[in-house]
Amino acid sequence: MCVNDLFLIADASRTYHEQMIAKSTIINFLATQA
Repeated sequence: MCVNDLFLIADASRTYHEQMIAKSTIINFLATQA
């Protein structure tokens, strides 16, 4: 998965809670790529 895919998943999340989970996933993913 690439970062753009993760952002698409975040955008597709329908609830605030799901968006928070998706964004946390993105942050964690980016942190591991640093």
